[in-house]
Amino acid sequence: MSEFEFVLVTIAIIAGFAISEILAGWSRPMLAGGNAGYSSLRFFASLFLLFLTLRYIWALWGVRSTEWHFVHFVLVLAPMLLIALAAYVISMPAEAPELDSTEIYFARARPFFLLLVGVLISWTLYEWANLTVIQKTYAAEVNWTVLASRGVGVPAFLWLAFTKRRRHHWVVMAGAIGSLVYLSLQSLAALEG
Repeated sequence: MSEFEFVLVTIAIIAGFAISEILAGWSRPMLAGGNAGYSSLRFFASLFLLFLTLRYIWALWGVRSTEWHFVHFVLVLAPMLLIALAAYVISMPAEAPELDSTEIYFARARPFFLLLVGVLISWTLYEWANLTVIQKTYAAEVNWTVLASRGVGVPAFLWLAFTKRRRHHWVVMAGAIGSLVYLSLQSLAALEG
């Protein structure tokens, strides 16, 4: 087993936990029947997490030829651990289906969005370590679109961690999902071109 296969298996296990929690959070209100409300904000937050998880796994393929060190392994593992924690934070609790899911969303918004800020920062640190320390490349190879979207994402998620304005949550979550879709399409175009 190569070092990259070991890293990818470890990330895949953690991603599996995150995805299973996201899907379980979607199914709990369905299983509760008419007793449980469903928050569309919480749904879109967990949908964003699902896209983010898949995008992160896809992005790892670009570093398959990296010479791995323990510090690099920790840096690549940190974003996925934070994503998995965010999935558990935003998920609907199984023991309380009668609670208002929108209230639960806003009660958990602060830790959820702070974890997302941590994901963006740790993902950027991992890529910085990969580009500058291990591969010794230069700024011309940095994807400035990704860096700009994270630069906008950090203050936007910090704002959502401290506000309860629904419209702001809607706008930022729609922008975040749109940004992930755009970056995914951009990477697909780069593979084909």
